[in-house]
Amino acid sequence: GDSSRMKKSAQQLAGERVLSRAVQEVEGVSFSFREALQVATFIRKTAKRQTTRFAGHLEIGEELKIPCKIFTRTMVERPASWKKLSAISQASAHPGSMAVRMQRSYHLTDEDETEVEMENVAKGYRYGKSLVPISDADEQAMKLAVPRCLSLLGFTHGENIKQHQLVGSSVQVVVPTPGDEHAGTAMSAFVHALYETNMVGVVRYVWRNNAQPKLMVLVPHIKAEYECLMMFQLPYMEDVRQYTFNSLPGSKRQFQPTDEQLTLVNDLISSMDLMTADVDEDGDHCEALHPKRTCNPLIQRTFQCIKHRALNPDQALPEVEANLATMVRPSEPMLAHCSGQLQRVKDSFPLAKVVKKAKDQGEAAAVWKQTSDLDLDAEAPPAKKPRMGEEEADFSMASLARGEVTEVGTLDPVSDYRTLIGRKDIDNFDDASKQLQQVVLKLVKESFGDTYYGKAMDCVKALREEAVRHSETEMFNSFLRELKNDLIGTRYSPFWDKVVSEEVTLISSSECSDSSVTQDEAKQFISTEATAPAATPPDEEPDDADDLLAMM
Repeated sequence: GDSSRMKKSAQQLAGERVLSRAVQEVEGVSFSFREALQVATFIRKTAKRQTTRFAGHLEIGEELKIPCKIFTRTMVERPASWKKLSAISQASAHPGSMAVRMQRSYHLTDEDETEVEMENVAKGYRYGKSLVPISDADEQAMKLAVPRCLSLLGFTHGENIKQHQLVGSSVQVVVPTPGDEHAGTAMSAFVHALYETNMVGVVRYVWRNNAQPKLMVLVPHIKAEYECLMMFQLPYMEDVRQYTFNSLPGSKRQFQPTDEQLTLVNDLISSMDLMTADVDEDGDHCEALHPKRTCNPLIQRTFQCIKHRALNPDQALPEVEANLATMVRPSEPMLAHCSGQLQRVKDSFPLAKVVKKAKDQGEAAAVWKQTSDLDLDAEAPPAKKPRMGEEEADFSMASLARGEVTEVGTLDPVSDYRTLIGRKDIDNFDDASKQLQQVVLKLVKESFGDTYYGKAMDCVKALREEAVRHSETEMFNSFLRELKNDLIGTRYSPFWDKVVSEEVTLISSSECSDSSVTQDEAKQFISTEATAPAATPPDEEPDDADDLLAMM
């Protein structure tokens, strides 16, 4: 034993003998203080006193009222809150209680930080860019004056209540008032009727006067020992987060799993069944991660450290215990059981790494050259807005409503184009670029006057920008040459004049080393001499108003 430990007195030894005899008489087990601490490595929660959350009536219409009580069945357990202590008192010779008291004060945001008395402080809510002050009287008037109640609103099938619609941090249980025989009979009939018809009840729940009304669902729960209604909270419209996501590509034939792959995944799920994933003391399979036997690792770790610091104030905190670290990890027996199935699934779904196109080294060298020529002593230029990269998607409510983009349309062609070329699962830059080129021609030739010229010009600029970024200059230069030949000398030549006025020309080697066009050639391409309109052929005469009406 420890030589520094004080010897027990005769009275202490006599007390131990009395306690040992009492333990033997009741066939119990005794532990020393240190042994008890070792057993208490996992902190057991203290027994919660059963408190009534609600005592009243389950109102079904105006005539039927069933006396009932509501208790808490499950609730999220929070770690113990930390108390603030005085570090100065802790370091002194007489620390005392080390308790501190917080004092809060409010100050104006002026130079003197003028203090505002508590009676002059009011609450405010932001409305746009303004703050709307609300007095205490206004705050009381804003509250709903509602009496406490548990009132049935109606019934619905159980499958209509989805799991993602259950909110709240606790589950309540509704039972008939103890000792009331008539209430027990009525509640039993109500529970069995819901259970046999697979229905649930939706109720309005106000647990005390003037409390916030909650929308709850009553689910029948029947056991051999008791019957009750489980009560879960339902969300209001403001509680639901409306997000839209693209569907999985399972509708396409190349992404549909084979029968063999489906069988492998089903076998994997069966091999990881939690109902037989653990082993008990007798070596039999039992349920893993059962809520009644699974402790919260954060709470356990917190109390483990508190216990160690209380008994060893000068030692470092211990490492996380192995059984605590593995508490919420897959068990070793289950991993060993499903390892072969995991490997078969991995082999059945091979993954291939998609390598991005590497930019030309010449372009990178040009970037380094520009960086090396910077004057570090010069004043820094103003920050530029970041340009949308190929990994950034055009996000808007219109894009969410549009759904999955499969081709470049005429409604928002630039957004469709960038969405298609920004996909990670497939490289469709060439196909999307051809579609955008066709959209440009369609917008120009179907435009009434210059109505669609602005949208077509945005398409040309987007195509040019992405061609430079992806080092596909020949694609854009060829398209621009063909566009020039198709438009000059026709009734669509005003669009080409717009291209010239906005100086959208060929991509030169100064912009991208992949291009074979010089800067002088790019300027000459949109010069006025090179774009002079040719004589209009007889079959390309502009349509007059009568011709346009006839076409309509």
